[in-house]
Amino acid sequence: IFCGFAYADVPDCGMSMVVVTDDDQSAAEQVARELSERAWQLREQLFKRELIHSVDSGLARAFEIAQGAQKPICLLEHADRLNDSTYTLRALIERGIDAVYSPFMFDPQSAERCIEVGAGARIHLQLAGKTSPQAGGPIATEAEVLWAGQKRITVSGPLYTGADKDLGACALVRIGGVLVSLISVQWSAIDLDCFTEFGLDPADFRYILLRSKTHFRHVYEPLCEAVIIIDTPDWGPADLSRLPYQHADRSAWPLAQEVTSS
Repeated sequence: IFCGFAYADVPDCGMSMVVVTDDDQSAAEQVARELSERAWQLREQLFKRELIHSVDSGLARAFEIAQGAQKPICLLEHADRLNDSTYTLRALIERGIDAVYSPFMFDPQSAERCIEVGAGARIHLQLAGKTSPQAGGPIATEAEVLWAGQKRITVSGPLYTGADKDLGACALVRIGGVLVSLISVQWSAIDLDCFTEFGLDPADFRYILLRSKTHFRHVYEPLCEAVIIIDTPDWGPADLSRLPYQHADRSAWPLAQEVTSS
């Protein structure tokens, strides 16, 4: 059973069934039909609906929850596929929010500049937002370099456990009450390596700004008080109606809610 991939702009990007038999075509087709019909019957249960926020409403909700929270709040910038979107980070910096960590942001240029000046220096950065116009543009900011250097990690999380990953030039910088770790090789913050590799503890933060869809959940759902999904104009929106499909079947469920089984 292939669950499909909504971000592929192709006619058949939905769920599909592949059945293998010992040269029995009719049996394979029958089983495939039965599985497809069962999936259709369970479509509402399989389609998990979650509340999606704008940056402003997402932060407002996070600040509200944080008043009585015992654990950090996860701000999930769902649309960011390249780990350098600046929409939510810019809003947090501009509002002067404290106890924020934005891990594993992809910005080789800024990481290299931090290495050049070294730990303890203050530096003006054009931070992140460089991969495409959808990323929100760089944040012009003054930052304190807490650590800078080359980093290679052994993945400790439940996904890719034990994998050797070279993150290239890296840095940890502080902008007011916000900490940002920078990497030069694409890698997502889906486990606790983004904390432990920089000597950080999740319990010391009130807000953790992640960029993921599902892979983070095994680690961060139990770690955090709540997950606030924030949608931005980047490449992977949570609201699929924002995707400029040209080839996908927009009449398919759930893009079109009022359809019958086919």
